[in-house]
Amino acid sequence: MSSVKQFRDKFREWTDIFTSRSMADTVRFVKHSDMSFAQYGTLMQLYHVHQCGLTDIANRLGITSAATSQLVDKLVQSQMVERTEDEHDRRVKQLTLTAKGRQWVERGMQARMAWTVTLAETLSADQRAAAIRTMNDLMAAVRTLPAPESAPLQE
Repeated sequence: MSSVKQFRDKFREWTDIFTSRSMADTVRFVKHSDMSFAQYGTLMQLYHVHQCGLTDIANRLGITSAATSQLVDKLVQSQMVERTEDEHDRRVKQLTLTAKGRQWVERGMQARMAWTVTLAETLSADQRAAAIRTMNDLMAAVRTLPAPESAPLQE
């Protein structure tokens, strides 16, 4: 029987390894794409929320509206993002990913996770099955947790 501390320690170790590998591949992909990480963050946000305004992007990235506008202009010029008027307020611009932007994000996600193919191949069929059962248990448990607070973390 494992203790809560043993679980936390092992889970942290796994998270550190997973994050390190995934982030290294993400950094490599973004650098080879001649994108900034602010542009990457913007495209990822649009991929997950499908549509938002400049203020939403600025708040998420922690940058000024002017800097966000310049960043988005470059993404619009590169045909990764489309800017349209809000239905209810023409002064507000809504941002969405173009097909090109969506494809770029999906290629980035594939690059980020490419190492897991090799990982899966190193495991036996029984080990993969056990890992899948464990991950299903973990995901089910996470879904029962209360939603995280939206306030920024305090240092």
